[in-house]
Amino acid sequence: MNISEAMREDSGVYPGDGTIGREREEWYAVGTLNVGSGSLQVADLGGTSSIEVSLPAGGYRVDARLIDFGGSLCLSRIRLLLNRATATGEEKRGDVSVDFGGVVICDFQQIQDQLRPAELDEFDELLPAFMTTFCDMCQLNFESGKIEFVVCKAGFGDGTYPVLVLTCGGSSIGIEVGFIANGHVLSKARRRTELSE
Repeated sequence: MNISEAMREDSGVYPGDGTIGREREEWYAVGTLNVGSGSLQVADLGGTSSIEVSLPAGGYRVDARLIDFGGSLCLSRIRLLLNRATATGEEKRGDVSVDFGGVVICDFQQIQDQLRPAELDEFDELLPAFMTTFCDMCQLNFESGKIEFVVCKAGFGDGTYPVLVLTCGGSSIGIEVGFIANGHVLSKARRRTELSE
């Protein structure tokens, strides 16, 4: 099942303070992202914070997990994993700070190599327009060519989120960004913050 199909089960209704989130076990397909330069960047949509991870070039499966708050679904994690690879370990690389409600994941070096300076400026200006994207593969067409990237809502929105490097046999084979931990309890304080955004 892909992420769009899974989100059809979302109630769209705030379940109430004190509701405990239960993360679903399934990883839902989002798409495939090609990494050509040997690195991936996880960044705030506004470009205020980013983390870069060195990875082998190749195609990466993009999958997401959901957390269920009594029928209300939120994104709990997103990962990019080298095709046909299985992660056996993980290590924390750092935290990405989010001020624009979501993150972009891309091979930024590849995008820099492909686009002209004016097109890069336009790309940076366009990214905040993806703030309402829940979790999807995105494309933009420029005169220099088409670029692809992943955009997803960062859990409840603004905050600081851990970026993990996924490993197998000591080699880096992917990344994972955690947004909402299993067992998270909704609170009035969190709800007030959401309503004020």
